[in-house]
Amino acid sequence: MKDRIYKSVVLVSFLILLLVQLKLTYNTYVLRDREYSIKDKTLINDEYGRSISDDKLYPGGGKIIDSILSRNMSRLKAAYYSDKQKFKVLSQQVSDTLLLKLKANSTMDSIFKTIIKRNGLDSNLQYLLTFEYIELAFSKKTANVFIFKRKSDNQTLLPAVNPFGVIIDGTLASPNLQNRVTNLSVSGTLVYDYRITFNLFVDAPGRPLEVAIA
Repeated sequence: MKDRIYKSVVLVSFLILLLVQLKLTYNTYVLRDREYSIKDKTLINDEYGRSISDDKLYPGGGKIIDSILSRNMSRLKAAYYSDKQKFKVLSQQVSDTLLLKLKANSTMDSIFKTIIKRNGLDSNLQYLLTFEYIELAFSKKTANVFIFKRKSDNQTLLPAVNPFGVIIDGTLASPNLQNRVTNLSVSGTLVYDYRITFNLFVDAPGRPLEVAIA
């Protein structure tokens, strides 16, 4: 009887120690993952910022956004004040048109390759450019009117990576706060003021394994 009790105590103690060890290992991984930052993250952010100085997302992106918003702002305002359902439908149409054109005309591949080559960075680095918000301000009292928030109903043509928005360009599979290089909200003035928010993520494909064995 005593022998059974002894074996049971040993087994329970072993299981407790195993659970504690697993918990410590997991916590260590989580901590390393949070602290992990790709090399030259600040450099990439600065280089990207210079490449889109006075522009949005990529060179020429601002013109695309302005051209589509400017010809639809009056209709959006009228629908917002008269028919919220019509406003919702129109917002979807305008934002889908804008995002599809941004995707079709993206020059981000060229920009990213130039940044990597010019600074001698790891050629295995991948990026993802996402579009998160479009807000309009019809007046001082009517600001923060969203016509786009993070995802489109048209997931086939405009896939999203929640919670970071619709993919404009890039192949990075796992965007997160640790590999987000840039998060920008940029304002503009047309018929009415507007603001857009977008993100750039950069990482190496093997980072999770690299963190685990670090």
